[in-house]
Amino acid sequence: MFLGDLVAKGPHSAKVVKLAMKINASCVIGNHDFELLEWMGYVNAEDGFRTDGINSGYGAKEHVLGSKISKYAAGFDRQAAEWLVQCPYILKAGKVNGEELVAVHGGLVPGVPLEEQGNLSMSRILILEPWSIMNIRNIHKGKPSKDTDEGDPWAELWNESQLRSKHPTTVIYGHDARRVCIPLTPFNT
Repeated sequence: MFLGDLVAKGPHSAKVVKLAMKINASCVIGNHDFELLEWMGYVNAEDGFRTDGINSGYGAKEHVLGSKISKYAAGFDRQAAEWLVQCPYILKAGKVNGEELVAVHGGLVPGVPLEEQGNLSMSRILILEPWSIMNIRNIHKGKPSKDTDEGDPWAELWNESQLRSKHPTTVIYGHDARRVCIPLTPFNT
């Protein structure tokens, strides 16, 4: 399972996506993946939803030769881009010792039911825009924030909220994984 950002983290972004396709990997979409797909015309962040492909009517963003994003797009064919655009924001991975296990790139907002965080069937996001799921690091004044200087780490707040939940959900994530958040309780045994 990949936790997003298959692109923009090294010189061979297209090869990484093609490898994930080849091994039939599960993957959630990351903020860098989304940015590339938006630039290529596969998604529209302003409307807050993804499309089913390049023929959706969205145009690619202005191409700037030599830009960082244009370098990532090099080698991306339609098949690779359409595989990437089908990756969900939230992936239900099943249950581990009775707890629901989900994967996201950035994180989730504590106190918001999973089904309201994002639409698991890949159409329009119901309550929150996908930005939160792909970019969140902290909760500041009750809102998702990418900033780590203000607010509290979303994962700590999530863990606290799950202690009170009848049906706890464990979240694995990649966006801010370098900041380790130790779970308040281990999986039920």
